[in-house]
Amino acid sequence: MNVLFKRYIIIIFLWPLLSFSNSAPIEKKLNESTLLKQVDEVLAAPMNDFLLSMGRLNNTFMEFVKAKTEKCSAPIVSIEVNEDGEKMIKKKNITKKEEKLCLFKLVNFKIDFLKRAFKGRKKYLIYAQRLQVKQLEDFEKTHLDGLKVLANKYN
Repeated sequence: MNVLFKRYIIIIFLWPLLSFSNSAPIEKKLNESTLLKQVDEVLAAPMNDFLLSMGRLNNTFMEFVKAKTEKCSAPIVSIEVNEDGEKMIKKKNITKKEEKLCLFKLVNFKIDFLKRAFKGRKKYLIYAQRLQVKQLEDFEKTHLDGLKVLANKYN
């Protein structure tokens, strides 16, 4: 079986099942526009690196979404300094309306990301199929040439 096809099957079917830890730092380093830009860069890169690049990017995406989901329901923590110079930590729970808005924005980002990712996967499938057809044509030519040589030998 073709190596590219095997890699494709593994990534396409296993990527949604993976879970990742240490999500808090990832959300501070990235934002939605950066991730979308990275998807576009992967789509513009040569397809022979697609599976590896998209796999890494998908890991980052999953970690980001996990961190963002947690942030949408977490209380807002602030540090205030009173008149005496003492630091006070204040927690304020976000309202249901704020939580719904945050989650709504996150879902829209996930839709945009997944549309781009599946566009890339479709592009990769076409690339992989072309490679397989080329291999098949080469295989056919090799065997037909061998049989023609054999036929000429008996003729």
